[in-house]
Amino acid sequence: MVEIDDADVDEYVTEITKGQSNWIRLVVWVSRLAEPDGSPAGSSTAAHRIIVHDSAGLRAEYGSTMDAYDAFRRMEVTLKDVDWSELRIVADRDGQHDIEVLTDQPLRPEEDSGSDPYWDQVHDYLELNRTEMDALVERLRASGDLPGEAAPTEQRRGVLGYFRRDG
Repeated sequence: MVEIDDADVDEYVTEITKGQSNWIRLVVWVSRLAEPDGSPAGSSTAAHRIIVHDSAGLRAEYGSTMDAYDAFRRMEVTLKDVDWSELRIVADRDGQHDIEVLTDQPLRPEEDSGSDPYWDQVHDYLELNRTEMDALVERLRASGDLPGEAAPTEQRRGVLGYFRRDG
């Protein structure tokens, strides 16, 4: 089994979610690509979604591709001595994460890799995993780490409040 250090995962997550202060889950799939003859190509493709929560609720975003690109390349370097086909990382705001390095999946064809319907699982992650995402929102809310919700504020009386008070 291939191990990826937790510190490396934290670094990838920080880099990819940079600029997304309301993120609650990051989903990253990196896949090695195949030449037409089935041999590994010299490239890979990656799909990622950043699930964010704000006052309007949940939404899925892509984030900065440039920030993500460097992290994706470092992930590949980590796996340079492994005959891998796909790397999947699902990381939550509270530090929980799941990492899978798949070695038994067929390589994705290099041609038309950007429009491969296989990636719809990542692109449509929020819709396909709504129940799980709602549970994550509740878990983060219970821990006090749910972004995008206004903290309860004390009622302030102020000068105008003084004149409006009863009695």
